[in-house]
Amino acid sequence: MAINDHTALAIAELVFYIPALNIAVFVCFRHGRGRFGPWFFIGNLALIRIVGGILSIVANNNHDLSLIITAAVLNGVGLSLLLLSMLSMLKRVNEGIASGGIPALIFNLLHIPIIVATALAAYGSIKLYGEDVSKHETGRNISRVGIVIFVLVFVFFVVLNAYTFLRSSSVRPGEKRILLATGASLPFIAVRIVYTLLAYFVTGSNTFSLRNGSIAVQAAMGVAEEWVTVILYLAAGILAPKIAREEVRVEQFAWGTQGRGKGDEQEYPLNQYRNS
Repeated sequence: MAINDHTALAIAELVFYIPALNIAVFVCFRHGRGRFGPWFFIGNLALIRIVGGILSIVANNNHDLSLIITAAVLNGVGLSLLLLSMLSMLKRVNEGIASGGIPALIFNLLHIPIIVATALAAYGSIKLYGEDVSKHETGRNISRVGIVIFVLVFVFFVVLNAYTFLRSSSVRPGEKRILLATGASLPFIAVRIVYTLLAYFVTGSNTFSLRNGSIAVQAAMGVAEEWVTVILYLAAGILAPKIAREEVRVEQFAWGTQGRGKGDEQEYPLNQYRNS
């Protein structure tokens, strides 16, 4: 087997994500059913990267177009899983804010644009890297729409992070570690999104191409950013306290307290943390 730069990077991904998958599984079991959401997405990301790495190694040696397409599609799915993990973490933190937290409905609705963006990016990649050259530009444009949606979702995530930080004094003990992880990951995910934007919007150069672009650029702007984010999120999962599944934050039925008195608030009891 000839080992070129792309094959070497795929092997490096396997070396990183195989133990990352095991750690993600451990963290999921640690937090238990109903609370493992953020790390479930990280586990899926690790699994996809392992499969994508194997396919990349085989494709780079056999030049199999179908494997190249599959690897490209899996690459796009990875970004959505990082965003879904962050979304789940922010939702968990806001559930622990006694008053003024972001309603769970906001987080639930944000799954929709992420799923739509993922579907568009995946479908576009199939067209872009397919054998029919006449459909390449159509595929690129479809993928561009998906990437733009990812950008808009990410900007909204920045706002959600900022708002939650402003309410950090009301966050449950130990949950600030999760908030710090999501905040610290923002610049890395931003670079990852910029790399994807350049890959689909810059057509005059192969530097940012996902198929045959610069391996140094891919490693620096794509792979490294994902690795740092995964490490941050797994560390947060290890360090964050376990919370009883029945625990519900003090919340209101409405969107906030504007125009309502204290007596109008509907509160729910909080249970204690489980022992770690």
